[in-house]
Amino acid sequence: MVRSLRNSISKQHTNGKPTVLFFWPMDFTFVCPSELIAFDKRYEEFQKRGVEVVGVSFDSEFVHNAWRNTPVDQGGIGPG
Repeated sequence: MVRSLRNSISKQHTNGKPTVLFFWPMDFTFVCPSELIAFDKRYEEFQKRGVEVVGVSFDSEFVHNAWRNTPVDQGGIGPG
């Protein structure tokens, strides 16, 4: 949720750190918000252990922004 990469990712993007890649099919789906929010809540724990977290989806940056700005109770991941 920190930054957006448009086409590819390499060790360069993660500074060679161990990396968790998590994938979700589409924004605004039923299950995905809970997993993404859980990763966000534990992000600092991963960082303390030297682990980078990268989420991968095929939606556009415009859909991601809409999802990020939609409250959780309306199917988004944004503030409620």
